[in-house]
Formats: sequence, C-alpha cells, structure tokens
Amino acid sequence: MTPQLALRIAIRRAGGMSALCRKLKLKNYQTVQGWVDRGLPDEWLVAVEKVTKVPREQLRPDLFRGRTLVPSEELEPA
Repeated sequence: MTPQLALRIAIRRAGGMSALCRKLKLKNYQTVQGWVDRGLPDEWLVAVEKVTKVPREQLRPDLFRGRTLVPSEELEPA
C-alpha cells in the first residue's frame, strides 16, 4: 500500500477531510488537502493514526523501513 492510499483510507475512516480536521482540531480542510498533495508531515503521524486506526507504518513507511514496532494500542496506559 502506498502512503497516499493509506492517507486516503485514513480520511475516509475519519468521515472525510472536514471531519478529520475537526477531530485533529485543525482550522480548515485545506491542511489535509495539502497532506494529500505533499504527504503527511511526521508531526501529525501519531495523531492521524490514533484518530483513524491506520498504522503509522502505512502512512509513512519511509520513517519505519526495516523496523518492528510495538502496536500503538500497547503503548496506551492500562
């Protein structure tokens, strides 16, 4: 899966660009549109993963090549 496809899936899971913006407390959907055009910035990676449940490794595989990560659910305090 390409990062672009993973981001589109994340947007769809959130309920669209505007809904993702609201969930991330962004001011307008154009920020998310910019991510579609230019890629998801690493500073938003964890927040998008948390809201949409699309794994960070799929959203930004360039940051995780050859690494095994603990699933984010396991990092949440019990």
